[in-house]
Amino acid sequence: MAPIDDDDKQLKCRILGTSFPWNPPGTMNVSIDGEDVGSFDYGADGSEPMNFSCTRGNHTFRFSVDGTRISCSGALRIGKQLRFIPGMRVNPYNGAAVCSLTPQ
Repeated sequence: MAPIDDDDKQLKCRILGTSFPWNPPGTMNVSIDGEDVGSFDYGADGSEPMNFSCTRGNHTFRFSVDGTRISCSGALRIGKQLRFIPGMRVNPYNGAAVCSLTPQ
């Protein structure tokens, strides 16, 4: 019998809600490795949590603000930590966005 590859095991990951303000309010669409995994709402009181299925290893993620052309992507390493704090900064002058999913 072949050993089970733990990297292929389906896990439950969570993007945590935040208490810091996101302005203006909206909905963030989230994809992992090019596959839509859900969305979360955000606004003046922070952001909502979001759960998604995941596997351990190196991945890419993409945030896109619903109804706008604002989006960004980054690298995501899923190891022992399965919970992440989301972040996005948009340059008001040129619209360039930088985003993060920080392990907690």
